[in-house]
Amino acid sequence: MTQHDVSGLVFQLQPDLCTLRITGTFLNADGTPRTGTWVGVSGDSGRGGDWPTGDGTFSFAVPGPGAYDMRVTIDGCEIYYSGSGKTGAKSERRSLNLTNADITGIEFRLPADPASVCN
Repeated sequence: MTQHDVSGLVFQLQPDLCTLRITGTFLNADGTPRTGTWVGVSGDSGRGGDWPTGDGTFSFAVPGPGAYDMRVTIDGCEIYYSGSGKTGAKSERRSLNLTNADITGIEFRLPADPASVCN
């Protein structure tokens, strides 16, 4: 055993941790499903995210209630959810507020020119 070895740790998650979910669909500007791009959220309670399936749907758990900002990164450009399917720059973002229920049916549609909203 060296001075950097650790043993005997017990890791226990809180019973209600990661029980809230965010689900939706990630789409290109023309409405076709988008895959191969991580859809993620971050907020005061932590982070969550998912790789969309072939039909563009995503679903992931978040650590707990709170406000979360949803975004994707395409070609180094961060694009944020700005409400009702719209996306935009960081200054246009709209937080998702989770209390005690899941958020479902989010539509995250890319702009025709993603670079136009790059931060």
